[in-house]
Amino acid sequence: MIARPASILVAASVAAAACTHAARYSPDPRTACSTGDTTTIAAKGPTFPYCGYLRNLVTQVYRRWRPPASEGSLSAEISFVLHRDGSVTSVEFVRRSGSSAFDLSAERAVEAAAQALAFGQLPAGYAADTLPVSFYFNPARRQ
Repeated sequence: MIARPASILVAASVAAAACTHAARYSPDPRTACSTGDTTTIAAKGPTFPYCGYLRNLVTQVYRRWRPPASEGSLSAEISFVLHRDGSVTSVEFVRRSGSSAFDLSAERAVEAAAQALAFGQLPAGYAADTLPVSFYFNPARRQ
């Protein structure tokens, strides 16, 4: 039987504490993973209860994101597929900002985190082998 990928709209902040190994992530008993901040990331499919893992995704991308200084009012959305081993495929824009510099900075942030294997392996308790992710880039919300 093939397990389906997870889904939940997640609010997370760049200041969220990140664990260094996926095995350290335990399920959050809540159905919503939220720190009370702006919506930054969405995983698609059934509930993904590993909030710490999702916060780490946000932290790792934001550490590598250098948006152009003059592009504060723009936003973009990039989707990708995260695999069990922490590798990433299918990086693509869902919505572009209209600024090639802004879009390139967002794409580079995801690709740099992916190349560094910064996301870590998917949590051991997560049954599916992949996690589809949408990442929202908005410098006005990045605190």
